[in-house]
Amino acid sequence: MKNGRLRRGNVRRSRKENEMPAGLIIAELFIAVMCITYVFKITGTMMDIEAADTLYPSVINVFMLQMNLVFLVTTVFALLGVSSRRAESWKKVVRSCFTFTFSSFMSAFLVHSDSYVHAFDFNPYATAIVLGIVVLMMLFSYDIKKFYTPPLMKVRPTASWANYILFGKLYNVDYQVKIKQTEPAVVNEETQSS
Repeated sequence: MKNGRLRRGNVRRSRKENEMPAGLIIAELFIAVMCITYVFKITGTMMDIEAADTLYPSVINVFMLQMNLVFLVTTVFALLGVSSRRAESWKKVVRSCFTFTFSSFMSAFLVHSDSYVHAFDFNPYATAIVLGIVVLMMLFSYDIKKFYTPPLMKVRPTASWANYILFGKLYNVDYQVKIKQTEPAVVNEETQSS
């Protein structure tokens, strides 16, 4: 009876360790909002291209459309990888926060103020503050860093994670599983006829 209780306790503890931290769920929610905002920005930019009457707004809007499409795709990949427990996914989430802030500033300063895209845009300064808090939360939260640390590895210090956003690898772990190729079995003709 006692061993059964211990085993169930260990299972509960391992489930608790595998759960996503609350801060990561908040970050995932922000990334979903970013994806929806990108879709609205793309829609507004396409409406602006249609309504443009001179060359300069058309060129800027085509540039913004391409930029937002690329950022949308990378943000969707970041959203899909949040729960994967890979450090590369953590980096994609942080970079998506930076690209969304960059996109907000670009549309605020490059696109004309009566543009359709501004109906779907947030204040770039408020965006920078909110997403800066999300990035700092992901950078300084021990639970989030532990969630993305490979098994049997020590959680690296915050400076290593900050360096990882811009440069190099954090852990030298290859997640690829190599399957050993076996040769097909050779069937002897004498045993087949018997």
